[in-house]
Amino acid sequence: MMIRGVNQLTAVLAFAGIIALSALFFNISPVIVGAAADNRGFSNQQLGMLMVPGMSAKVLISLLLSFWVRQINRKLLLFGGACAFFGYIFAAFTTSYTIILIALGIAGVGTGILYCISMACLGAAKNPDRGFGFSQLFQSILMVIGFYAVPIWISPNWGLTGVFMFLAMGIALAVALITYIPNGWEPTTEIGAQHNNQTIDNMKLSPAIMAMAALFIFNLGLNGFWVFYERIATNIGYTTESIAITLSTSVGIGTLGAFLPILVYNRINRNSMIIAIGLIFILVMVGLITIFNESLFWLLSILFQACWAAILAYMFASIAAEDRYGKIVILIPAVYAISSVIASAAAGFVYNYGHVVFLAYTTSMVLVSMMFWAALRKRQRTLE
Repeated sequence: MMIRGVNQLTAVLAFAGIIALSALFFNISPVIVGAAADNRGFSNQQLGMLMVPGMSAKVLISLLLSFWVRQINRKLLLFGGACAFFGYIFAAFTTSYTIILIALGIAGVGTGILYCISMACLGAAKNPDRGFGFSQLFQSILMVIGFYAVPIWISPNWGLTGVFMFLAMGIALAVALITYIPNGWEPTTEIGAQHNNQTIDNMKLSPAIMAMAALFIFNLGLNGFWVFYERIATNIGYTTESIAITLSTSVGIGTLGAFLPILVYNRINRNSMIIAIGLIFILVMVGLITIFNESLFWLLSILFQACWAAILAYMFASIAAEDRYGKIVILIPAVYAISSVIASAAAGFVYNYGHVVFLAYTTSMVLVSMMFWAALRKRQRTLE
């Protein structure tokens, strides 16, 4: 299934906003993990597992939607919004770790519906680079708010309950954005005919599958590093206030990275940009763990966020461009979620062995991913 013909600016912006709001839990996971550790005293493995239920639910939802959904249905989006909202509400008003995981699983079903459908539509947009660029931009803005508000204002005053209520308010806003989406979008005649009448050539799908594998491996490293970003800074010796300021300001300035695919979406080869940004990522990750200067840590954090905002937009757009039949791009949320689940759980385990082992694990995953993108770039050059 692939949804095509989504190029109205208002709808694209609405989808980008829904993606940003439904991904807020994971995007500000470092400060959520910090709030859970400070207020509930969870172990490192328990903290790592907080991401697992929601991400697992998102995987299941993505797989189901890839076979079931043939058009945009507001009722389905509203159902997703209700699941996410009440899931976070349930998590807010319980002290049981097990019930929190169950509630986050319910919320994951809802955010999965919102996120997956919106991702599919942006992938079908006329200029997917720009659509995903807007999504990364909105996510960065929300991250600025979350990174400052959660550790400085919400967690100290209302604890983990306040954090989950904050997430529920974000979902309420996402539900409001659904009203800006036309009901009943279907594939356009041209693409739909191609998709329905042609036999799918597995050889033509292989570049998209390879790009998806590269995204998967990349997330194992990057997301694993991101989940424990706050813990890394805390263990280095930074105060909660300095971490909050560093995160919020670095994400705010790093938002500029999202403008790269928006402004130069077709002027520079996507895969070349991915490789360049990925190699910069490795150097930044090494610096964040080994450099103990607060000013340099802040500058590296800015670069980290700018690279992140740009590289994901390029990766998503590259997969969409390689996917001629719309069979692969719809699975982006599932692959992203699976890799995030594994990354979160693995990072919680590896982090117990110290920063050196943790750094070796995360950077090696990013490096292997860049090797995949390099192979794709080489293939492009042979076809040019």
